[in-house]
Amino acid sequence: MNIATRLRAARKAARMTQELAAYWSETSREHLSNIESGRHEPRLSTVARLADVYGTTVSELIGEVPRKAPEMNVRERRAVELLLQAMRGE
Repeated sequence: MNIATRLRAARKAARMTQELAAYWSETSREHLSNIESGRHEPRLSTVARLADVYGTTVSELIGEVPRKAPEMNVRERRAVELLLQAMRGE
């Protein structure tokens, strides 16, 4: 899913028309339409304003996927356990 599709989906999830979203994000309906159709790439400042208006985050709108924490093997987990015990004075 590209940013245009995510922006349109976020607006619809917020139950807003383009007119209302444009008003609250201080842009024009035409500009918002061009962004949602993929004709224009939005500036980061525009995406940030839209995230606020839609009640979401920039990360969500740009499709950022959080990194998974690396898995620890048995030896690493045991080392962490021992370190935590030492810190607690056990």
